[in-house]
Amino acid sequence: MHKDKPMHPATLHKIVNTPNPNVHPTQLPDGSVAKAVILGDPQPLTQIGAPSWWPSALSDNVRGKMMRRFLREGYLPHILIAVCLGLLAEVYTTTSGLRYGKQRRVRLRQHTSPISDFGIAYGSARVTAQDKLAYLYLSDGSMVKGQDPDNHYWLYFTTVRGQEFILECGMFTFNMSQIIASQPYLSANDPSMPFVPAFFRDRMIQKNTPELHRERKRFSVLRNPALQRAVANSETGFTAQDLQAITSFFQTVSGKIPSESDKDVLQAFMLHSCRAFADVIESGRWKGFPVEPVLAIEADPGELDDIDDSSEEWWQYLQNWKKMKKSGKVGEETMRQAFLDWERKNGRKKRS
Repeated sequence: MHKDKPMHPATLHKIVNTPNPNVHPTQLPDGSVAKAVILGDPQPLTQIGAPSWWPSALSDNVRGKMMRRFLREGYLPHILIAVCLGLLAEVYTTTSGLRYGKQRRVRLRQHTSPISDFGIAYGSARVTAQDKLAYLYLSDGSMVKGQDPDNHYWLYFTTVRGQEFILECGMFTFNMSQIIASQPYLSANDPSMPFVPAFFRDRMIQKNTPELHRERKRFSVLRNPALQRAVANSETGFTAQDLQAITSFFQTVSGKIPSESDKDVLQAFMLHSCRAFADVIESGRWKGFPVEPVLAIEADPGELDDIDDSSEEWWQYLQNWKKMKKSGKVGEETMRQAFLDWERKNGRKKRS
């Protein structure tokens, strides 16, 4: 939830349906299935998380968690590339370490085994339809899918012994709500974030739990010569050539030509990452980090209780309404009016 990350559209519109934990997912026009979030009138950012933003939430806790799912959705390649470049610049690039004087160089390791490679893995994550999101705008009937678990990214680490580990930071939006207490790792200047999503898949977890990911590609950062050259100037300032190399890597990883917004967000994240790692190393705070992080689960109250069919009913109503609209049977009625009419009828039916 970085200040330079563009705001999620669902945080800027009133939620007019009931995408509570006990509501079924619905079939979308393309045949896929996800939980629909219907966005109504624009809302000021000051209303995010307030009852007026999502009046039908089961509780303040449910409303707050959904808000965090929205805020943590998207820009995953930007975030992971920035983290990796911060590590490469401040831990593994010799020229960037001049500020540390004669201190012994810091290197990553897993227990006693040094890390020989790290980077970004790409593939799919195992996510149920119940935990996917899609956004429907009442204003024009358009639909936007949420983050796609079939195009997912995570961090991998390999030790000199050939052991591999995964750090997963992008699953909170899919309701995988393992979080860690961040306070032991923050400086006094860091923003207050008591908990952050993270899941470290080590040998014990690999042995005792089902696979979460299906990897299709991986992109080494530590062993990438172009990136090594690019981050060598992290202390004095990145050159245009450095930024071009980083942008090219982003295009390779993401599979898309980056927009100007992509470049701006990536650069902002990268600079923040470099500063954060530099501060941790220069101050020596890493020496006081806990051996094991404090873990927690942000579960939804009543997540599996009293499944509500109203979302599916609305979706079926909407499909029928679209057919009638196309044939001219509903005249000038808008989708907003159709939704309000369905909501009135549905509420009356449930009360009777």
